[in-house]
Amino acid sequence: AVRFFTGYSQTREATVSFSVGELGESHKPILPSEIDGSAIAVARAIEESEIDRLFLHSANLASNGITDLAQALCNVALEELNEKPAPRVFSLQKIIEVSYFNMEARTRMQWSKIWEIFSPFFATAISHSSAQVAMFCIDSLRQLASKFLEKDELSNYAFQKAFLKPFEVGFSRAKSTAIRELILSCVSHLVLSRAANLKSGWKPVFVVLSMAAEDRSEAIMNFGFQIVDTVLRKYFSKVDEVFVDAVSGVAAYARNPLSSAVCLAAIDHLSVRSATLLAEGSAFAAAKPVPIEDDSDPHRLTFTDEVDAHIAAWFPVLTGLANAIGDSRENVRSTASEGLFSVLKSYGHMFDTGMWKLIFRGVLSPIFDDVEHLPGGHRYAASGNMEDRGTEWASTTGAEALKKLVDVMVEHFDRVRFLFPDLLSLIRSWIVQEAEQIARDGMEALKRLFKVASPLLTTEEWDLAVNAILDLVRGTLPTELSETSDAASPQASSERNSAPTNPETEDTKQTRESEGGGAPSRSRKPTVTGMDFKVVRTKCVVQLLLIQTVDELINHSYIRLSTTQLIQLADCLEKSFEFARIFNLNVELRFALWKAGFMNQVPNLFKQETTGMTGYFRLMFLLYADEYKDPESQAQVEDTILNASELILRRFIVSSCEMREKPDEQKELLAQVPVVCYILNCFLQVSDDRFGSKWLPRFYDTLIELIEVDLRDVRMSVADVIRFRFGGRMDIGKPFVPEVEYPGSIKVFRIQVEGMRGSREVQTKLLQVDGVFRVRVDTAVSQVHIYGSARPEEILAAVAANRLGRKVVILTPTAGNGLPMNDSNSGASAESDVDPASQIQRRSSSLEQELPSEDVAETSTEEQA
Repeated sequence: AVRFFTGYSQTREATVSFSVGELGESHKPILPSEIDGSAIAVARAIEESEIDRLFLHSANLASNGITDLAQALCNVALEELNEKPAPRVFSLQKIIEVSYFNMEARTRMQWSKIWEIFSPFFATAISHSSAQVAMFCIDSLRQLASKFLEKDELSNYAFQKAFLKPFEVGFSRAKSTAIRELILSCVSHLVLSRAANLKSGWKPVFVVLSMAAEDRSEAIMNFGFQIVDTVLRKYFSKVDEVFVDAVSGVAAYARNPLSSAVCLAAIDHLSVRSATLLAEGSAFAAAKPVPIEDDSDPHRLTFTDEVDAHIAAWFPVLTGLANAIGDSRENVRSTASEGLFSVLKSYGHMFDTGMWKLIFRGVLSPIFDDVEHLPGGHRYAASGNMEDRGTEWASTTGAEALKKLVDVMVEHFDRVRFLFPDLLSLIRSWIVQEAEQIARDGMEALKRLFKVASPLLTTEEWDLAVNAILDLVRGTLPTELSETSDAASPQASSERNSAPTNPETEDTKQTRESEGGGAPSRSRKPTVTGMDFKVVRTKCVVQLLLIQTVDELINHSYIRLSTTQLIQLADCLEKSFEFARIFNLNVELRFALWKAGFMNQVPNLFKQETTGMTGYFRLMFLLYADEYKDPESQAQVEDTILNASELILRRFIVSSCEMREKPDEQKELLAQVPVVCYILNCFLQVSDDRFGSKWLPRFYDTLIELIEVDLRDVRMSVADVIRFRFGGRMDIGKPFVPEVEYPGSIKVFRIQVEGMRGSREVQTKLLQVDGVFRVRVDTAVSQVHIYGSARPEEILAAVAANRLGRKVVILTPTAGNGLPMNDSNSGASAESDVDPASQIQRRSSSLEQELPSEDVAETSTEEQA
C-alpha cells in the first residue's frame, strides 16, 4: 500500500512537495530519476475496484499495516490539498472512510496509534487556506467525533481528549471568523448530544471555549459564552475531572474586554455557582472538604493546603475573581470585588491556616500591588498613564476592596490572626502614598480595622498595632518643612522633657522663637526649592488623621490597651504636635512657603498642634486620674503630666504678654486657648489629696497670672478651678468630688447591695460578666464599684442570677464623659449637683466656633482634612 500510493503520487507530478506535519513546510522535491520503477508498474497495473477494497477492508489489516496505510494516506492527502489551482479531497475522503471503519473494529489502544497519525493531519487541514476544504474537514471531524463519543470512556484514559485535539489546534490557527464559528458550532453540537459520555473530552472543549473568550470578534465571544453558560447550568456535575479547566474557561470570560454583560454573568458563575458547589463538595470529587479533629464541632469539614486538589480547585475560582477586580470597567471591578469577598466571608471558616496563607499572599495581596507602584510606594516605577489608571483604580474599587478585606479578615480572625502583620503592612502601603485620597482611604481602613478587631486582639497584636501607628507618625511627618531651612530651632523638641526652672529664661526663649525661631534664622533666608508641595500637604493631612485615629482608638479600646501601649500612643501625639509647634514658630519659612505658592495664605499647622496637644493631655490625664485600670501608672506619669502642663501654661502666659504689643497677630494665641482651657478642665479630675500636695503649690502662681490674661474663656476656666478646688478646701460651698473623664466605652458603677454575700464571691461572680474588668467591694457600706464596658442591666442580671444580695440599687453609673448619669430604673441620683467639667468643655468648644475660619482651619496646610 505504501509503495502504491507513494509511486502513484510521484508518477503524476515528480516535482510536487508535501509535508506530513503541517501544510506549508516543504520537503526536498523528488526528481523523476529517483522514482522506483516497480512502483510505477504497480500503479499502472492495479484496478480501481481493488483500491476501493483496500479502504473498505482496512479494518482487517494488521497493526503495522494500518499505520503504514494511515501514514501514506496523510502524505498523499496533504499533497492533494496543496495542488494548484484547486485542491483535491479524494484522499481526505478516504482518510475519513478509514477512520470510520477502524474506529469500531479496533480496540481503543490500537485506534489511538492510528489517530496519532490522523490527528495532526486534521489539525492542518482545518487550517487550510481554502474555506471549502476547511469546512469540509471540520464537518467530517464532527461526524467522526459524534460517532466516537457514542461509547463511554474508561476511567484513567484520555482517548476523547486526543480525538478532539484537532478542534483545539484548528481553532487556535484559524484566521477566518467563519471557521472559528463553525468549530464552536461543532463543539456545541457535541456538548448537547454527547454530554453524558464526555469525560476527558471536556478538556479540549473548555480550551476551545477559553480561546473564544479572548477572540477579537464579539460574535465568537458571545457564542462561546452561550456554550459555557449551558454547560454550567445543565452539565456542571458531569465535568468533575476537568473542573479546573471549566473554571478557568469561565474566568477567561470574566475578563473579556468586549462585553460587560458577559463579564458580569461569568463573575456570577464563579462567585455563586462554582464556589457553592465546591464548598458543598459536589463539584470536584477529589476536592471535597475533609473532616478535622475539633472538640467544639466534631462534624467540621475544612479545606487544607495539605490536599493538592483543594488548592487546585479553589485557586482558579478566587484568582479569576481577583483578576477581574483589575478590569478597566468600574462596574466589572465592583461586581468582582463583591463576589470575591462574599465567597471568602461565606466559606472562609472552612479554610485552615495554611490555606488562608496561600489565599492572602497568592490572591488577596496581589490585588493591591498596583498601589505599591504609585508615587510613595516602595516599588514606584509608573509612567504617567499607568499612574493615572492606578490612582483611579485605588480611589474607587481599590478603597472599597480594602475595606472588604478588613471585614473578611476580622470575620475569620481566629484563623487568620497570624496574617495581622501582613494586613498592617498592606494598609501602610496605602497611607504613605503621595496621592491624598489614597492616603485617606488607607487611614479609613486602619481605623476600621482597629474598631472592629479591637475585642479580638491579644497583647502582642496590640503591640504590633501601636508600633504601626508610631511608625506611621514618624514616616509621615512633613520633614521637608524642617529640611528646607535652618530656621527651625532644634532645641524645641527637648523642651517638653522637664519644667522650666527659670521663667525669665523661658520667656526670653519664647520671644526669640516667636520672632523667627532662633538666631540661626537670621543668618540666611529659608529656601523651598525642590519641595513637592503635593507630598507635603498629603503628609499634613495624614498627621491629622493619625491624631484622630489615636483619639478614636483610646475611646473604644482604652481598657484593652496596657499602660505602656497608651504611653507609646501619647508619644506619637507628642511627636506630631511638637513638630507642628516648631513649624508654627518659624515665621520666615511660613512666609517663604506662601510666596512660593504652597498655599493661597500663609500656611500654619495650628490644627495639628492644638488637636495633637489636646489628645495628648486627654490621654495623660486619664492615665493619671484613672484609679481602676492601673493604679501604679499614676505615679509613673505624674511628673510627666506636671511638667507638660506647666510648660504649656507658661508658654501661653508668655505669648499673651507679647500679643498685647501686637494686637493684629492674636490668631496664634487664640488657637492655643482651647488647649489651655482643657488643661484647666483636667485640674478638676485630680484627686483632692494630690491636688493639695503637688498641684496647688506648683500652679498657684501660674493660675494667678492666667487671671490677668485678657481672654474671657481662660479667666472663667481659672475661676472654675478656684471655685471648685479652693472652695472645698476652705469649707466654702459644697465639697468637691472629682469626676474622671473616661472614654465613651468605659462605665463606672457604684451599686448598693443589701444583704450582700461574701466580698470574694461577689468579686468572682461579677468579674465573669462580659465587659467587667475591675470590681472593688466595700463591705462596710455594702457597696460595689464596677469598672468596665458592661451595661447596667447586665450588672443587675448578674447579681440576681447569682443571688449576691436581696436588693440592688445603682448609685452612680458614670459614662464615658466622666459625668454622673441618673438611671430611671435604679431610683438613685448622682452625689454631686455641680458639673464643672462640662462648663469648661462647653467654653472650649464654643471658642473654636467663635474663631474666624481662616484663623485656625483654612490657613493650615491640612485644610482639606
